[in-house]
Amino acid sequence: MRWVSTPESVNKGEASALAMAETVLAVAAYWGIAWAFDTHVHLLVSILVAPLLLLRSPESTKLGVELFEAYWSDETKITRYGTPKRFWLMVLLSGGSAAAVAFGLSTLWLPEISGPPLFWRALVTGLVTVYGAIAVGITIGAAVEGWEAESEVVAEAVAVLAAVVGAGAGAGVAAGAVAVAGLAAGVAAGVVMGAGVVVVANWGNVFGVLTLLVLVPYASFGMWMRSLAVRVTATLRHIISGLRSFHRNWQHTIVAVDFTRPPELVPGASFSGKILTFEAAINRFRKTKNFVEICGFVVVAPILFMPALLYRWSLKSTFWFYFPLAYLAWPHAESKERDRVWVSLLHRGRMEDFSRVAAALVVVSVVISTFLWSDWAALRNAFPQAPTLMYLLAFDLRNLAPWQWGGVASAALTAFVWGFSEKAHRSYELTGAADRNDLTILRLVTRLRTIVTLATLGVSLGYAVLALKGIDPNQLPGWLSFAKWLYGPYLPITPPP
Repeated sequence: MRWVSTPESVNKGEASALAMAETVLAVAAYWGIAWAFDTHVHLLVSILVAPLLLLRSPESTKLGVELFEAYWSDETKITRYGTPKRFWLMVLLSGGSAAAVAFGLSTLWLPEISGPPLFWRALVTGLVTVYGAIAVGITIGAAVEGWEAESEVVAEAVAVLAAVVGAGAGAGVAAGAVAVAGLAAGVAAGVVMGAGVVVVANWGNVFGVLTLLVLVPYASFGMWMRSLAVRVTATLRHIISGLRSFHRNWQHTIVAVDFTRPPELVPGASFSGKILTFEAAINRFRKTKNFVEICGFVVVAPILFMPALLYRWSLKSTFWFYFPLAYLAWPHAESKERDRVWVSLLHRGRMEDFSRVAAALVVVSVVISTFLWSDWAALRNAFPQAPTLMYLLAFDLRNLAPWQWGGVASAALTAFVWGFSEKAHRSYELTGAADRNDLTILRLVTRLRTIVTLATLGVSLGYAVLALKGIDPNQLPGWLSFAKWLYGPYLPITPPP
Protein backbone atom coordinates (compact mmCIF):
# COMPACT_ATOMS: atom_id res chain seq x y z
CA MET A 1 0.00 0.00 0.00
CA ARG A 2 1.14 3.54 -0.77
CA TRP A 3 0.09 6.92 0.54
CA VAL A 4 -0.92 8.48 -2.82
CA SER A 5 -1.79 6.74 -6.08
CA THR A 6 0.13 6.92 -9.34
CA PRO A 7 -0.87 5.79 -12.87
CA GLU A 8 1.20 2.63 -12.37
CA SER A 9 -0.31 1.84 -8.96
CA VAL A 10 -3.84 2.31 -10.33
CA ASN A 11 -3.15 -0.08 -13.21
CA LYS A 12 -1.88 -2.66 -10.72
CA GLY A 13 -4.80 -2.10 -8.37
CA GLU A 14 -2.44 -1.13 -5.56
CA ALA A 15 -4.17 0.35 -2.54
CA SER A 16 -3.77 4.03 -1.70
CA ALA A 17 -4.22 5.36 1.83
CA LEU A 18 -5.70 8.57 0.40
CA ALA A 19 -8.19 6.60 -1.73
CA MET A 20 -9.40 4.60 1.26
CA ALA A 21 -9.67 7.74 3.38
CA GLU A 22 -11.78 9.32 0.63
CA THR A 23 -14.05 6.25 0.65
CA VAL A 24 -14.61 6.52 4.41
CA LEU A 25 -15.32 10.25 4.13
CA ALA A 26 -17.66 9.74 1.15
CA VAL A 27 -19.72 7.11 2.98
CA ALA A 28 -19.89 9.29 6.10
CA ALA A 29 -20.78 12.39 4.07
CA TYR A 30 -23.57 10.71 2.12
CA TRP A 31 -25.15 9.21 5.22
CA GLY A 32 -24.65 12.54 6.99
CA ILE A 33 -26.61 14.23 4.20
CA ALA A 34 -29.32 11.59 4.61
CA TRP A 35 -29.51 12.41 8.32
CA ALA A 36 -29.35 16.18 7.92
CA PHE A 37 -31.89 16.48 5.10
CA ASP A 38 -33.98 13.40 5.96
CA THR A 39 -33.72 11.87 2.50
CA HIS A 40 -32.28 8.84 0.70
CA VAL A 41 -32.62 10.19 -2.84
CA HIS A 42 -28.91 10.90 -3.32
CA LEU A 43 -28.01 7.41 -2.06
CA LEU A 44 -30.43 5.76 -4.48
CA VAL A 45 -29.14 7.86 -7.38
CA SER A 46 -25.54 6.93 -6.56
CA ILE A 47 -26.44 3.23 -6.45
CA LEU A 48 -28.29 3.39 -9.77
CA VAL A 49 -25.58 5.24 -11.71
CA ALA A 50 -22.65 3.26 -10.27
CA PRO A 51 -22.84 0.43 -12.88
CA LEU A 52 -21.82 2.93 -15.57
CA LEU A 53 -18.25 2.66 -14.25
CA LEU A 54 -18.35 -0.64 -12.39
CA LEU A 55 -19.32 -2.49 -15.60
CA ARG A 56 -16.63 -0.84 -17.71
CA SER A 57 -14.34 -3.22 -19.59
CA PRO A 58 -11.38 -2.88 -21.96
CA GLU A 59 -13.75 -3.54 -24.87
CA SER A 60 -16.23 -0.87 -23.79
CA THR A 61 -13.41 1.61 -23.13
CA LYS A 62 -12.04 1.07 -26.64
CA LEU A 63 -15.49 1.45 -28.19
CA GLY A 64 -16.17 4.60 -26.18
CA VAL A 65 -12.95 6.21 -27.42
CA GLU A 66 -13.81 5.30 -31.02
CA LEU A 67 -17.34 6.68 -30.77
CA PHE A 68 -16.31 9.96 -29.15
CA GLU A 69 -13.37 10.57 -31.47
CA ALA A 70 -15.65 9.89 -34.44
CA TYR A 71 -18.07 12.47 -33.06
CA TRP A 72 -15.28 14.95 -32.43
CA SER A 73 -13.70 14.59 -35.87
CA ASP A 74 -16.99 14.47 -37.80
CA GLU A 75 -16.87 17.21 -40.43
CA THR A 76 -20.55 17.03 -41.36
CA LYS A 77 -22.13 20.46 -41.00
CA ILE A 78 -25.68 20.83 -39.76
CA THR A 79 -27.29 23.28 -42.18
CA ARG A 80 -30.76 23.97 -43.49
CA TYR A 81 -29.98 22.47 -46.89
CA GLY A 82 -27.15 20.02 -46.20
CA THR A 83 -28.72 18.22 -43.23
CA PRO A 84 -32.29 19.54 -43.09
CA LYS A 85 -33.66 16.86 -40.74
CA ARG A 86 -31.05 17.41 -38.05
CA PHE A 87 -31.18 21.18 -38.51
CA TRP A 88 -34.94 21.50 -38.19
CA LEU A 89 -35.03 18.97 -35.35
CA MET A 90 -32.72 21.27 -33.39
CA VAL A 91 -34.92 24.27 -34.23
CA LEU A 92 -38.10 22.42 -33.28
CA LEU A 93 -36.70 21.18 -29.97
CA SER A 94 -35.54 24.68 -29.13
CA GLY A 95 -38.87 26.14 -30.19
CA GLY A 96 -40.72 23.62 -28.07
CA SER A 97 -38.58 24.54 -25.09
CA ALA A 98 -39.26 28.21 -25.75
CA ALA A 99 -43.00 27.58 -25.90
CA ALA A 100 -42.88 25.75 -22.55
CA VAL A 101 -40.88 28.57 -20.93
CA ALA A 102 -43.17 31.24 -22.37
CA PHE A 103 -46.27 29.41 -21.20
CA GLY A 104 -44.90 28.88 -17.70
CA LEU A 105 -43.70 32.45 -17.22
CA SER A 106 -46.88 33.91 -18.69
CA THR A 107 -48.98 31.82 -16.33
CA LEU A 108 -46.96 32.92 -13.31
CA TRP A 109 -46.22 36.55 -14.14
CA LEU A 110 -48.95 37.96 -16.37
CA PRO A 111 -52.38 37.13 -14.89
CA GLU A 112 -54.18 40.09 -13.32
CA ILE A 113 -51.35 42.48 -14.31
CA SER A 114 -51.99 45.65 -16.32
CA GLY A 115 -50.32 48.87 -17.30
CA PRO A 116 -46.51 49.36 -17.33
CA PRO A 117 -45.81 46.26 -15.16
CA LEU A 118 -47.47 44.11 -17.81
CA PHE A 119 -45.29 45.59 -20.55
CA TRP A 120 -42.02 44.97 -18.72
CA ARG A 121 -43.01 41.53 -17.53
CA ALA A 122 -44.02 40.55 -21.06
CA LEU A 123 -40.74 41.91 -22.39
CA VAL A 124 -38.69 39.98 -19.82
CA THR A 125 -40.69 36.85 -20.56
CA GLY A 126 -39.89 37.16 -24.25
CA LEU A 127 -36.20 37.73 -23.61
CA VAL A 128 -35.95 34.77 -21.26
CA THR A 129 -37.81 32.63 -23.78
CA VAL A 130 -35.43 33.49 -26.61
CA TYR A 131 -32.40 33.01 -24.40
CA GLY A 132 -33.65 29.61 -23.27
CA ALA A 133 -34.42 28.52 -26.82
CA ILE A 134 -30.96 29.47 -28.06
CA ALA A 135 -29.38 27.78 -25.04
CA VAL A 136 -31.21 24.55 -25.87
CA GLY A 137 -30.18 24.88 -29.50
CA ILE A 138 -26.52 25.30 -28.62
CA THR A 139 -26.63 22.39 -26.18
CA ILE A 140 -28.18 20.11 -28.80
CA GLY A 141 -25.80 21.34 -31.48
CA ALA A 142 -22.76 20.64 -29.31
CA ALA A 143 -24.07 17.20 -28.39
CA VAL A 144 -24.72 16.31 -32.04
CA GLU A 145 -21.86 17.98 -33.90
CA GLY A 146 -19.19 19.21 -31.51
CA TRP A 147 -17.58 22.37 -30.22
CA GLU A 148 -15.51 23.36 -33.25
CA ALA A 149 -18.49 23.32 -35.59
CA GLU A 150 -20.81 24.98 -33.12
CA SER A 151 -20.18 28.54 -34.31
CA GLU A 152 -21.08 27.59 -37.86
CA VAL A 153 -24.23 25.83 -36.72
CA VAL A 154 -25.44 28.69 -34.57
CA ALA A 155 -24.54 31.34 -37.14
CA GLU A 156 -27.15 29.87 -39.47
CA ALA A 157 -29.57 28.33 -36.98
CA VAL A 158 -29.85 31.29 -34.65
CA ALA A 159 -31.12 33.59 -37.40
CA VAL A 160 -33.98 31.19 -38.08
CA LEU A 161 -34.42 30.19 -34.45
CA ALA A 162 -34.42 33.70 -33.03
CA ALA A 163 -36.87 34.98 -35.63
CA VAL A 164 -39.26 32.07 -35.26
CA VAL A 165 -39.00 31.67 -31.50
CA GLY A 166 -38.66 35.36 -30.75
CA ALA A 167 -41.58 36.44 -32.86
CA GLY A 168 -43.61 33.49 -31.63
CA ALA A 169 -42.74 34.14 -28.02
CA GLY A 170 -43.55 37.81 -28.38
CA ALA A 171 -46.85 37.05 -30.03
CA GLY A 172 -47.62 34.39 -27.43
CA VAL A 173 -46.84 36.74 -24.58
CA ALA A 174 -48.97 39.40 -26.19
CA ALA A 175 -51.83 36.97 -26.64
CA GLY A 176 -51.60 35.91 -23.01
CA ALA A 177 -51.52 39.53 -21.91
CA VAL A 178 -54.55 40.37 -24.03
CA ALA A 179 -56.47 37.49 -22.52
CA VAL A 180 -55.80 38.37 -18.91
CA ALA A 181 -54.89 42.02 -18.62
CA GLY A 182 -55.88 44.24 -21.54
CA LEU A 183 -55.25 44.89 -25.21
CA ALA A 184 -52.92 47.88 -25.27
CA ALA A 185 -50.07 46.64 -23.09
CA GLY A 186 -50.22 43.16 -24.60
CA VAL A 187 -49.94 44.39 -28.17
CA ALA A 188 -47.09 46.73 -27.28
CA ALA A 189 -45.13 43.96 -25.58
CA GLY A 190 -45.68 41.59 -28.48
CA VAL A 191 -44.64 44.13 -31.11
CA VAL A 192 -41.47 45.16 -29.26
CA MET A 193 -40.46 41.59 -28.48
CA GLY A 194 -41.16 40.15 -31.93
CA ALA A 195 -39.78 43.03 -33.95
CA GLY A 196 -36.73 43.45 -31.74
CA VAL A 197 -35.67 39.85 -32.01
CA VAL A 198 -36.21 39.73 -35.77
CA VAL A 199 -33.92 42.74 -36.14
CA VAL A 200 -31.25 41.14 -33.95
CA ALA A 201 -31.55 37.90 -35.89
CA ASN A 202 -30.57 39.74 -39.06
CA TRP A 203 -27.15 40.38 -37.55
CA GLY A 204 -26.37 36.82 -38.63
CA ASN A 205 -22.86 35.69 -37.78
CA VAL A 206 -22.20 38.52 -35.35
CA PHE A 207 -25.18 37.50 -33.27
CA GLY A 208 -24.06 33.87 -33.47
CA VAL A 209 -20.57 34.67 -32.17
CA LEU A 210 -21.93 36.85 -29.38
CA THR A 211 -24.36 34.12 -28.43
CA LEU A 212 -21.53 31.59 -28.25
CA LEU A 213 -19.55 33.85 -25.94
CA VAL A 214 -22.54 34.25 -23.65
CA LEU A 215 -23.79 30.67 -23.86
CA VAL A 216 -20.52 28.74 -23.98
CA PRO A 217 -21.52 26.80 -20.83
CA TYR A 218 -24.39 25.24 -22.77
CA ALA A 219 -22.04 24.05 -25.50
CA SER A 220 -19.86 22.48 -22.81
CA PHE A 221 -22.90 20.84 -21.28
CA GLY A 222 -23.86 19.47 -24.69
CA MET A 223 -20.45 17.85 -25.09
CA TRP A 224 -20.69 16.40 -21.61
CA MET A 225 -24.10 14.94 -22.49
CA ARG A 226 -22.57 13.40 -25.62
CA SER A 227 -19.74 11.86 -23.58
CA LEU A 228 -22.31 10.42 -21.16
CA ALA A 229 -24.32 8.91 -24.02
CA VAL A 230 -21.13 7.41 -25.46
CA ARG A 231 -20.18 5.80 -22.14
CA VAL A 232 -23.66 4.35 -21.62
CA THR A 233 -23.75 2.97 -25.18
CA ALA A 234 -20.29 1.43 -24.96
CA THR A 235 -21.03 -0.14 -21.56
CA LEU A 236 -24.34 -1.66 -22.68
CA ARG A 237 -22.81 -3.10 -25.87
CA HIS A 238 -20.17 -4.96 -23.84
CA ILE A 239 -22.20 -5.79 -20.75
CA ILE A 240 -20.91 -9.39 -20.47
CA SER A 241 -17.25 -8.39 -20.42
CA GLY A 242 -18.23 -5.61 -18.03
CA LEU A 243 -19.62 -8.15 -15.57
CA ARG A 244 -16.28 -9.98 -15.68
CA SER A 245 -14.48 -6.72 -14.88
CA PHE A 246 -16.85 -5.74 -12.08
CA HIS A 247 -14.62 -6.74 -9.15
CA ARG A 248 -11.54 -5.09 -10.67
CA ASN A 249 -13.38 -1.81 -11.34
CA TRP A 250 -14.77 -1.82 -7.82
CA GLN A 251 -11.34 -2.41 -6.29
CA HIS A 252 -9.77 0.38 -8.33
CA THR A 253 -12.51 2.87 -7.45
CA ILE A 254 -12.62 2.12 -3.73
CA VAL A 255 -8.99 1.54 -2.77
CA ALA A 256 -6.74 2.54 -5.71
CA VAL A 257 -8.00 5.79 -7.29
CA ASP A 258 -7.75 8.96 -5.21
CA PHE A 259 -8.02 12.70 -5.63
CA THR A 260 -4.62 12.99 -7.32
CA ARG A 261 -5.86 11.06 -10.38
CA PRO A 262 -7.41 13.55 -12.84
CA PRO A 263 -11.06 13.04 -13.85
CA GLU A 264 -11.82 11.79 -17.36
CA LEU A 265 -14.43 13.01 -19.82
CA VAL A 266 -14.14 9.75 -21.79
CA PRO A 267 -11.86 7.09 -20.25
CA GLY A 268 -8.82 6.29 -22.37
CA ALA A 269 -9.23 9.12 -24.88
CA SER A 270 -6.33 11.51 -25.56
CA PHE A 271 -7.87 13.82 -28.20
CA SER A 272 -4.43 14.82 -29.46
CA GLY A 273 -3.77 17.32 -26.70
CA LYS A 274 -7.08 19.17 -26.93
CA ILE A 275 -8.75 20.56 -23.82
CA LEU A 276 -11.04 17.53 -23.61
CA THR A 277 -8.57 15.89 -21.23
CA PHE A 278 -7.95 17.41 -17.84
CA GLU A 279 -4.17 17.38 -18.27
CA ALA A 280 -4.37 19.17 -21.62
CA ALA A 281 -6.79 21.74 -20.20
CA ILE A 282 -4.47 22.47 -17.28
CA ASN A 283 -1.42 22.76 -19.55
CA ARG A 284 -3.25 25.13 -21.89
CA PHE A 285 -4.47 27.20 -18.96
CA ARG A 286 -0.93 27.54 -17.61
CA LYS A 287 0.51 28.63 -20.99
CA THR A 288 -2.19 31.01 -22.19
CA LYS A 289 -2.17 34.74 -21.51
CA ASN A 290 -5.42 35.34 -23.38
CA PHE A 291 -8.06 36.66 -21.01
CA VAL A 292 -10.90 35.12 -23.03
CA GLU A 293 -9.27 31.67 -22.91
CA ILE A 294 -8.71 31.98 -19.17
CA CYS A 295 -12.37 32.86 -18.65
CA GLY A 296 -13.35 30.02 -20.97
CA PHE A 297 -11.34 27.55 -18.89
CA VAL A 298 -12.95 28.76 -15.68
CA VAL A 299 -16.37 28.19 -17.22
CA VAL A 300 -15.77 25.05 -19.30
CA ALA A 301 -13.50 22.95 -17.06
CA PRO A 302 -15.98 22.55 -14.17
CA ILE A 303 -18.77 21.55 -16.57
CA LEU A 304 -16.63 18.96 -18.36
CA PHE A 305 -14.70 17.48 -15.44
CA MET A 306 -16.46 18.23 -12.16
CA PRO A 307 -19.28 15.69 -12.87
CA ALA A 308 -16.64 12.96 -13.29
CA LEU A 309 -15.05 13.88 -9.96
CA LEU A 310 -18.40 13.97 -8.16
CA TYR A 311 -19.32 10.67 -9.82
CA ARG A 312 -16.13 9.10 -8.48
CA TRP A 313 -16.97 10.21 -4.93
CA SER A 314 -20.55 9.01 -5.31
CA LEU A 315 -19.17 5.59 -6.29
CA LYS A 316 -17.03 5.53 -3.18
CA SER A 317 -20.12 6.31 -1.09
CA THR A 318 -21.75 3.07 -2.37
CA PHE A 319 -19.01 0.93 -0.85
CA TRP A 320 -21.42 -0.59 1.67
CA PHE A 321 -23.88 -1.60 -1.09
CA TYR A 322 -21.57 -3.08 -3.74
CA PHE A 323 -19.06 -4.70 -1.40
CA PRO A 324 -21.11 -7.95 -1.16
CA LEU A 325 -21.32 -8.25 -4.95
CA ALA A 326 -17.62 -7.55 -5.38
CA TYR A 327 -16.79 -10.10 -2.68
CA LEU A 328 -18.91 -12.76 -4.39
CA ALA A 329 -17.36 -12.03 -7.78
CA TRP A 330 -13.76 -11.90 -6.51
CA PRO A 331 -11.57 -14.38 -8.44
CA HIS A 332 -9.92 -17.26 -6.64
CA ALA A 333 -6.32 -18.27 -7.21
CA GLU A 334 -6.48 -22.05 -7.44
CA SER A 335 -4.06 -24.11 -5.39
CA LYS A 336 -4.68 -27.81 -4.69
CA GLU A 337 -2.96 -27.85 -1.33
CA ARG A 338 -4.53 -24.61 -0.15
CA ASP A 339 -7.98 -25.76 -1.26
CA ARG A 340 -7.53 -29.04 0.62
CA VAL A 341 -6.61 -27.24 3.84
CA TRP A 342 -9.57 -24.88 3.39
CA VAL A 343 -12.01 -27.80 2.96
CA SER A 344 -10.53 -29.51 6.01
CA LEU A 345 -11.12 -26.38 8.11
CA LEU A 346 -14.69 -26.14 6.88
CA HIS A 347 -15.21 -29.79 7.78
CA ARG A 348 -13.70 -29.92 11.27
CA GLY A 349 -12.27 -26.51 12.10
CA ARG A 350 -12.96 -24.82 15.43
CA MET A 351 -14.35 -21.72 13.81
CA GLU A 352 -16.77 -23.80 11.78
CA ASP A 353 -17.86 -25.71 14.89
CA PHE A 354 -18.57 -22.38 16.55
CA SER A 355 -20.58 -21.30 13.48
CA ARG A 356 -22.74 -24.41 13.70
CA VAL A 357 -23.46 -23.89 17.40
CA ALA A 358 -24.30 -20.24 16.73
CA ALA A 359 -26.62 -21.25 13.87
CA ALA A 360 -28.47 -23.66 16.16
CA LEU A 361 -28.88 -20.95 18.81
CA VAL A 362 -30.19 -18.52 16.20
CA VAL A 363 -32.84 -21.01 15.06
CA VAL A 364 -33.89 -21.66 18.67
CA SER A 365 -34.09 -17.94 19.47
CA VAL A 366 -36.17 -17.26 16.35
CA VAL A 367 -38.58 -20.05 17.26
CA ILE A 368 -38.92 -18.87 20.86
CA SER A 369 -39.35 -15.18 20.02
CA THR A 370 -41.90 -15.92 17.33
CA PHE A 371 -43.70 -18.39 19.60
CA LEU A 372 -43.99 -15.76 22.32
CA TRP A 373 -45.65 -13.40 19.86
CA SER A 374 -48.13 -16.07 18.72
CA ASP A 375 -51.50 -16.92 20.27
CA TRP A 376 -50.19 -20.02 21.99
CA ALA A 377 -52.15 -19.35 25.22
CA ALA A 378 -55.45 -19.67 23.38
CA LEU A 379 -54.24 -22.92 21.81
CA ARG A 380 -53.31 -24.36 25.24
CA ASN A 381 -56.69 -23.44 26.71
CA ALA A 382 -58.45 -25.07 23.78
CA PHE A 383 -56.42 -28.29 24.11
CA PRO A 384 -55.30 -28.57 27.76
CA GLN A 385 -54.54 -32.30 27.54
CA ALA A 386 -52.51 -32.08 24.32
CA PRO A 387 -48.79 -32.95 24.36
CA THR A 388 -46.38 -30.05 24.68
CA LEU A 389 -45.04 -30.44 21.12
CA MET A 390 -48.49 -29.67 19.78
CA TYR A 391 -48.11 -26.11 20.96
CA LEU A 392 -45.49 -25.67 18.24
CA LEU A 393 -48.43 -25.48 15.86
CA ALA A 394 -48.75 -21.92 17.08
CA PHE A 395 -45.45 -21.12 15.39
CA ASP A 396 -46.21 -18.94 12.36
CA LEU A 397 -43.54 -17.92 9.86
CA ARG A 398 -45.57 -14.84 9.06
CA ASN A 399 -44.61 -13.50 12.47
CA LEU A 400 -40.94 -13.37 11.48
CA ALA A 401 -39.68 -9.84 10.95
CA PRO A 402 -37.48 -9.24 7.88
CA TRP A 403 -34.33 -8.92 9.99
CA GLN A 404 -34.91 -12.39 11.48
CA TRP A 405 -34.86 -13.97 8.06
CA GLY A 406 -31.19 -13.00 7.87
CA GLY A 407 -30.42 -15.22 10.87
CA VAL A 408 -32.52 -18.05 9.43
CA ALA A 409 -30.74 -17.74 6.07
CA SER A 410 -27.32 -17.73 7.74
CA ALA A 411 -28.22 -20.89 9.70
CA ALA A 412 -29.47 -22.60 6.54
CA LEU A 413 -26.27 -21.70 4.66
CA THR A 414 -24.21 -23.02 7.57
CA ALA A 415 -26.04 -26.34 7.33
CA PHE A 416 -25.39 -26.43 3.57
CA VAL A 417 -21.68 -25.72 4.07
CA TRP A 418 -21.53 -28.50 6.66
CA GLY A 419 -23.00 -31.07 4.31
CA PHE A 420 -21.12 -29.95 1.22
CA SER A 421 -17.77 -29.73 3.02
CA GLU A 422 -18.34 -33.32 4.18
CA LYS A 423 -18.72 -34.35 0.55
CA ALA A 424 -15.58 -32.47 -0.57
CA HIS A 425 -13.56 -33.79 2.40
CA ARG A 426 -14.55 -37.34 1.57
CA SER A 427 -13.47 -36.83 -2.04
CA TYR A 428 -10.04 -35.69 -0.88
CA GLU A 429 -9.71 -38.73 1.36
CA LEU A 430 -10.77 -41.23 -1.32
CA THR A 431 -9.27 -39.77 -4.50
CA GLY A 432 -6.87 -37.06 -3.30
CA ALA A 433 -8.85 -34.39 -5.17
CA ALA A 434 -12.26 -32.70 -5.13
CA ASP A 435 -14.50 -31.78 -8.02
CA ARG A 436 -13.78 -28.24 -9.20
CA ASN A 437 -17.49 -27.41 -9.54
CA ASP A 438 -18.10 -28.58 -5.96
CA LEU A 439 -15.33 -26.31 -4.72
CA THR A 440 -16.74 -23.37 -6.68
CA ILE A 441 -20.21 -23.90 -5.22
CA LEU A 442 -18.81 -24.32 -1.72
CA ARG A 443 -16.76 -21.14 -2.08
CA LEU A 444 -19.74 -19.08 -3.30
CA VAL A 445 -22.02 -20.36 -0.55
CA THR A 446 -19.36 -19.70 2.09
CA ARG A 447 -18.91 -16.14 0.87
CA LEU A 448 -22.67 -15.62 0.74
CA ARG A 449 -22.96 -16.89 4.31
CA THR A 450 -20.27 -14.43 5.43
CA ILE A 451 -22.17 -11.54 3.82
CA VAL A 452 -25.53 -12.56 5.28
CA THR A 453 -24.04 -13.12 8.73
CA LEU A 454 -22.26 -9.75 8.82
CA ALA A 455 -25.40 -7.96 7.62
CA THR A 456 -27.51 -9.74 10.23
CA LEU A 457 -25.06 -8.84 13.00
CA GLY A 458 -25.16 -5.19 11.93
CA VAL A 459 -28.96 -5.17 11.85
CA SER A 460 -29.06 -6.93 15.23
CA LEU A 461 -26.84 -4.24 16.70
CA GLY A 462 -29.21 -1.62 15.35
CA TYR A 463 -32.13 -3.45 16.93
CA ALA A 464 -30.35 -3.53 20.27
CA VAL A 465 -29.74 0.23 20.13
CA LEU A 466 -33.35 1.02 19.23
CA ALA A 467 -34.99 -1.54 21.54
CA LEU A 468 -32.88 -0.91 24.63
CA LYS A 469 -33.51 2.83 24.36
CA GLY A 470 -37.21 2.20 23.94
CA ILE A 471 -37.49 4.30 20.80
CA ASP A 472 -41.00 4.61 19.42
CA PRO A 473 -40.86 3.42 15.77
CA ASN A 474 -43.62 5.86 14.88
CA GLN A 475 -41.32 8.71 15.91
CA LEU A 476 -38.36 7.66 13.76
CA PRO A 477 -37.14 10.30 11.29
CA GLY A 478 -37.80 9.74 7.60
CA TRP A 479 -34.33 8.47 6.77
CA LEU A 480 -34.73 5.74 9.45
CA SER A 481 -38.38 4.94 8.74
CA PHE A 482 -37.38 1.66 7.09
CA ALA A 483 -36.48 0.34 10.59
CA LYS A 484 -40.19 0.05 11.38
CA TRP A 485 -40.57 -2.40 8.49
CA LEU A 486 -37.22 -4.10 9.11
CA TYR A 487 -37.82 -4.99 12.75
CA GLY A 488 -41.55 -5.57 12.50
CA PRO A 489 -43.48 -5.93 15.79
CA TYR A 490 -40.35 -6.43 17.88
CA LEU A 491 -39.61 -2.75 18.35
CA PRO A 492 -41.20 -1.20 21.44
CA ILE A 493 -44.19 0.90 20.55
CA THR A 494 -43.95 3.16 23.59
CA PRO A 495 -40.84 5.14 24.54
CA PRO A 496 -39.62 4.89 28.13
CA PRO A 497 -40.84 7.56 30.60
